Amino acid sequence: MMRFSILVLLLISIVFFSFRVPTKFSNPQSSKVSRYENIDTFLNSAKIVVIDYWYAGCGPCKRSIPMMNQIAEKYTSKGIKVYGLNPMDDLSTITNYKTNNAIFYDMFPISIDLARAHFISEYPTVVIYKKNKVAMTLEGFSELTQKQLSEVLDKLLKN
Repeated sequence: MMRFSILVLLLISIVFFSFRVPTKFSNPQSSKVSRYENIDTFLNSAKIVVIDYWYAGCGPCKRSIPMMNQIAEKYTSKGIKVYGLNPMDDLSTITNYKTNNAIFYDMFPISIDLARAHFISEYPTVVIYKKNKVAMTLEGFSELTQKQLSEVLDKLLKN
C-alpha cells in the first residue's frame, strides 16, 4: 500500500509540473506581468536594443545603473531601446527600486531560465542587440563600460 501511495504522489507531481503553462507576454508595459519567459517582445521593439541583466542585491549592478540611465537618456531619442531585465527580483521589488532610484528606462522581471538560455551568468551583463542578433556583450561593470557601450552604439547607428 505504501508503494502505491508513493507511486500515485509521484505521478501526480509529474503531471502537475509537466502541464504548467509557460508565462509569455506580448506587451512589455503590461502591469500583470509575473515573469517574462521570452525576450522577443523587447528585441522587436527597436532596431537596436540594449538589455541590462541585473538584480537589486548586486552591488556592481547598483553602481552601473546611473551609467545605464545616461545611456538611455543619450540614445533613446536616436531610436535605441534600453531595458533592465531582472531574473532574481519580483515586479514589486523592481518597480520600487526603479521609482526610488529615478531610473529612466523600463525594467521587467524575467525567469532565471531565460537568463540562462541567453548565457547570462554574471551580473550585471549588458547585451546590445542589432536586428535581434547579439552585437556586443559586456559582463561586469567598470569605469570603461560606458565608454565601450557608447562607442559600439555610435558605430551601430552609423551602419
